[in-house]
Amino acid sequence: MKKFALMLTALFLWLVPAGAFAAEDDANAFVKEDMTTVSWIDAMFIKKDAGKAYDLMGEDAKKNISKDQISDLGKTLGKDFDALEGARFVSWTRFDQADQIIYLMRFRKQPMVRCELLFTKDGSLENFGLTPIDVSKSNGANEKK
Repeated sequence: MKKFALMLTALFLWLVPAGAFAAEDDANAFVKEDMTTVSWIDAMFIKKDAGKAYDLMGEDAKKNISKDQISDLGKTLGKDFDALEGARFVSWTRFDQADQIIYLMRFRKQPMVRCELLFTKDGSLENFGLTPIDVSKSNGANEKK
């Protein structure tokens, strides 16, 4: 029985580092994509430099949108949302062909906005979306009866 326990322990000790090494590629991809996300948020909403935000996008994404369109979008978002007051990381999801990062953001005129950024497998920013969330509506789950 002692030999069995010793063999089982040795097997677990051998397998645990293998799992840690397997996660290294995912961790490196996450760090790269999150750094791009933070830089994009900083350029777009803090520095109000839509050109820099455009430069952070991947080549395929640049084929679908121009620097002028990003600049116009930045102006519209500045008018509709006003100044960025805070951002919080929510999730990072790996899919077969893409990765997704989601942040919740708070603006002066819009208290909650879901910011979703999509990355290709090579780590380039492919697309983004900003969705205002209406926090004033209640779904009835928290209401007292």
